[in-house]
Parts: sequence; C-alpha cells; structure tokens
Amino acid sequence: MNSIVHDEWDLLKDGLGSKKTHMLWRGISRKLLSLEPHTNRQTAMYTDILKKAEEVAESREARIERSSVRLPNLFWVVIIICMVALLGINTLFLPSDSFFMGLKILPVTLGALISLLVITDQPFKGQSCVKADPFLKIIESIKTRTE
Repeated sequence: MNSIVHDEWDLLKDGLGSKKTHMLWRGISRKLLSLEPHTNRQTAMYTDILKKAEEVAESREARIERSSVRLPNLFWVVIIICMVALLGINTLFLPSDSFFMGLKILPVTLGALISLLVITDQPFKGQSCVKADPFLKIIESIKTRTE
C-alpha cells in the first residue's frame, strides 16, 4: 500500500503504473502461490486468500486503466454545438415571463452539466482529482494493529 500511495499515485496522472509496485505485488503473488495447505481448514483459507489476492490485482489494473480514460474531443465539439443551438433557439421565442425564466435557467443548467463533465474527466488530474487518502487511512490502521 505504501508503494501504491508513494510510488504509483503520481504516475496515475499520466495513465501509468509503477514498476516498483508491480514487482512488489508480483513477489507477494509468487509467495502466495508457493504456499501448500495441508488441512481442510488451511485449504479453505488458502482459497479465500487467493480470491482476495485476485481482487486486489484486478482493482489495481482497473485503477491504472481508468486513470487514462478521458472524454474524446468529438464529445466537446458536440457539447459546444448543442449549447450554440440551444442559445440560438432561445432567441427565436417572443419575450414573456417564462422566456426570461428559461433564459436564466439555461446557462446555469448548461454550466452545471459542463462543470460535472470537466470534474469527472481525467480523474487523477486537476483540483478535483482522486486522492490517496483512503489508502493512507488504511496504512495508519495497519500500523496500529498489535496482532
């Protein structure tokens, strides 16, 4: 977990994983696979451990894969065309009370939608990026365990 937080997290901005983290996980995986359970209880626990290890590996791969996901440029072109079209249509209606209300609501709604898209695009970059805080809390929790 320390390697994920300290070595890999900054690389996620570029859609990359850390080789050091990969090698650490690879060593853990090899050690897990080299275990040989002898009793039924050990076999059951070993099976559960392997399932959890697979989930951890899949989670890491998914995190690295999602870090490079971004909205295509065509999407932004379509959004701009839609905004211009909506504003153009709005100018064709005769002024009335509902027209002025719509004229006030339209930019706020469009701004909120575009803000939401900008915030969720490229989740490991910018002010609203995904932080490693949950991992840091788990690391602190592990450090305080006595058993």
